[in-house]
Amino acid sequence: ENEWRNVLAQIGERYGRGQAPHVRQRRDPKHRNQQSVLLDSAFPRLSGLSEFIRRQITADDIVGLARSQSVTSPDLLGDKAPAFEADLRAALAQIAPDGRFTEIAELSAVVARRT
Repeated sequence: ENEWRNVLAQIGERYGRGQAPHVRQRRDPKHRNQQSVLLDSAFPRLSGLSEFIRRQITADDIVGLARSQSVTSPDLLGDKAPAFEADLRAALAQIAPDGRFTEIAELSAVVARRT
């Protein structure tokens, strides 16, 4: 149901997403996630809460999401922004010609406390 996320990432890669420092950092085999860092900090007691949602979205919603992300924002893409949007819309149309998609997302919070 979240196939559109892969499409967004793939199109983003063609437009330089992989060059963003935070994307490169996460791909580094030595990268540590936030839980790993917190467990080694002064706040090693971790708890959390999460909720999963499913909602219907449109191609316009996905394009809006892309525009709001630092790696595919119009400011970063500059004169390539129209081509990025056209490529994204074309790829989305291949997986859902009616322009309707499903998003499954996890909303989560992590609470870190001192021991």
